[in-house]
Amino acid sequence: MGSLHDQEGEDGQTSGNIECGVPERLATALIYLKHLKLSYVSLDVLSKVSFILCLLRSSPNVQTIEISFFHAQRVDASLAYEFLVAQDSSNFNLNQLVKVKLEYVNGIENEMHFIKALLENVPKLETLEIDSTGKLDGDSEKAFLRELMKFPRSSPNAQIVYRVLGNHGLLLVDFHSPIVQNLDMDLTDLFREL
Repeated sequence: MGSLHDQEGEDGQTSGNIECGVPERLATALIYLKHLKLSYVSLDVLSKVSFILCLLRSSPNVQTIEISFFHAQRVDASLAYEFLVAQDSSNFNLNQLVKVKLEYVNGIENEMHFIKALLENVPKLETLEIDSTGKLDGDSEKAFLRELMKFPRSSPNAQIVYRVLGNHGLLLVDFHSPIVQNLDMDLTDLFREL
């Protein structure tokens, strides 16, 4: 089997089932890293997913993470998804992480698995902010939020803040309160069905 860099195409995808050329962890842990901001991240591309996971595993003291997603067009995301699913996310060791902000979320399968891994493995998480692109139609958005609410969480205090980018306002979803607060946006019907 070759490395990812030997067999990766222009779109960052690989053919066949090969090992990634990115290490599981960096040789030296980033112990002084407290805040991590990544822009134009594509969870559709295997090499990018591998790199992000390597950074997370190598950042034991990170307290806040902000990721802006980029969605590659005409890319087969199945290899990246299979890689995400195969990972043991319990070895992230993100015990200091309290806030995560994810921007330009489309609700694609790879994003959902990434969000699920964070919720399951971050014991001190206080806030997960999700800024949607607003490209989901009503039924897709309902399905996305329904799935999101089913994800197990290791933090008993995790609050999820869901925003639709644009002029739609803010929707707060607090999983530890029976109250769902809706500001500037009438989505109460959405939650009646959930």
